[in-house]
Amino acid sequence: MHFELITILKDFVSQSSIHGFSHISNTLSLKVRLFWTCLIIAAAIGTTIHLQSLIRLYLRYEYYDSVGTEELPLTFPDISLCSSEGISDFEMFKNNKMIFQTNILNTFQGMVSNNFSNKKYLDLMNTYWLTSQGYYANIPNGEQHFVGMSLDDFVLHCDFKQKHCSEFGHFIQFMHDQFFNCFTFRHNLTKHPTILPGPENGISLILVGNSIVNGFYNPANVIGNVNGIKVLIHEQGSYPAVYRNAIDIHPGQSTNIGLIAKQFSRLGRPYENCFDTSRDYYYKGTGYIFSEEFCEQMKMGSEIYEKCNCVSTSYPGDYPQTTFMNNCLYLNDKNMSESFLNKNCERKITEEFQKDKSSSCDWPCEQVDYETRVSQTEWPIEIMIPNFVSRYLDGLPIDNSIRWTFDKMKCLYESEYERCNHTNFKSSVKKVVRRETLLESMMNFSKGVPTDLGLLFNATVDPDIDPSLKKQTSFEDALKKWVHKNFYRLNIFFKQRKTEVHRQMVTFSLVDLFSAVGGVLGLWLGFSAFSAIEIIILLSKICYSPLKVGHNDSEQKLSDKPKDKPIGTM
Repeated sequence: MHFELITILKDFVSQSSIHGFSHISNTLSLKVRLFWTCLIIAAAIGTTIHLQSLIRLYLRYEYYDSVGTEELPLTFPDISLCSSEGISDFEMFKNNKMIFQTNILNTFQGMVSNNFSNKKYLDLMNTYWLTSQGYYANIPNGEQHFVGMSLDDFVLHCDFKQKHCSEFGHFIQFMHDQFFNCFTFRHNLTKHPTILPGPENGISLILVGNSIVNGFYNPANVIGNVNGIKVLIHEQGSYPAVYRNAIDIHPGQSTNIGLIAKQFSRLGRPYENCFDTSRDYYYKGTGYIFSEEFCEQMKMGSEIYEKCNCVSTSYPGDYPQTTFMNNCLYLNDKNMSESFLNKNCERKITEEFQKDKSSSCDWPCEQVDYETRVSQTEWPIEIMIPNFVSRYLDGLPIDNSIRWTFDKMKCLYESEYERCNHTNFKSSVKKVVRRETLLESMMNFSKGVPTDLGLLFNATVDPDIDPSLKKQTSFEDALKKWVHKNFYRLNIFFKQRKTEVHRQMVTFSLVDLFSAVGGVLGLWLGFSAFSAIEIIILLSKICYSPLKVGHNDSEQKLSDKPKDKPIGTM
């Protein structure tokens, strides 16, 4: 057996294509054999070191970003819209929900009477509770939409691809604790999948702001205290993070937003952690697709609920259904310290999240984003304002806030106008003017001036007899100013057909590793695919040799065994 193994190895060395082996087998000189043996050992060491460096390079899982343009199908984004002044007195009056205002003001009055001397409480109330968010948090859940603008009052006209928007998509209402009723236009991909670039293939809206309501100037609200509309352009189905990402458009202007689609493809593990949206399209059953930002806000809202035992209206969270009395900004006039503790706890956790630069949320593996190019110009031009009013306002119903505001203004100049003597109209005017008086008094209250807010509910002002409400300008001039102060035109469209594609590409892939290993083996040892076949044949011979030897031994033993003699043989 030993002799057989040596013979197999000699045959392999003499015939192998691996460099150096044939020199050892075919040379009789001992010195030459030692020389080639040392060379082969050195080459083997060099091969090992080189292979280790290649494996380490592969295990780094490095990648680079490849950017290019491709002609892919354009997906129209979700367009989310919010009025910067979310509270609508007209809607509260129409829906008989003025009681919300009464309850909150009475709560303020009770807090002032019990804690007026405490300046700390007054500062906190002015910062957190005398705001839209404070108002929102103290309205019963499911009732907040009665306070904000309705879709019919907010969107005066909508065209998509030069046809009515209802043929191509629909509006979805969602609530925001600062802007109340917000609306998202979602394009129907199933019925109309093809989108072409150009203004004629995009969406065109005429919007109405809610600038008729007076309010408080709150320095803590860094994006509020403005007359405008928030516009957010985001991936279809994603969470509308209006507060963080929306842009402002201004009244009296036509705003054109050109889009450039961007597509991001991430490699995923082991190169980078990313969330596979194909497995969980709607994140945790929320109805929104996964995004890194939405995941962070969900975790923040959930942590506030767990640690503060109250619900933040600013952040979504994974917690059970609760009542508005569980809101962190809920005003408990019977236990004010609890209200302040809840708000301080919410603020502390929010600040900790903002300071922590690391994120426990992954990016989605596939993501669509949109680069925006914004331009604005005056709209409508003055000569077209009368035609604009007759086209869009004259046909509106009496219970529409836009028509109501127009009628109110016209009555201040033309008392003989037919709508001025309408009983419901005069009553609603008194109600809203009354709130303006309330807000003025609440401004004094927020500055520390003692105010009996309850008495203000009996105050009424009739615009027909109050000369302070009369304007000195003509109706035409007032109409132009009103249109430029309250109406917006918004056009959103793709600027180009091509999509900017960002792909993560592997720097050193598994294929590259195999190629490099083959190159290293060939460089140092002359190793090739044929060499691998030779080694396989060698191993098979070695494994077969003991079996063959054992079989020959068995045959030899059988041949050496003496034969039995026949019966009767002497």
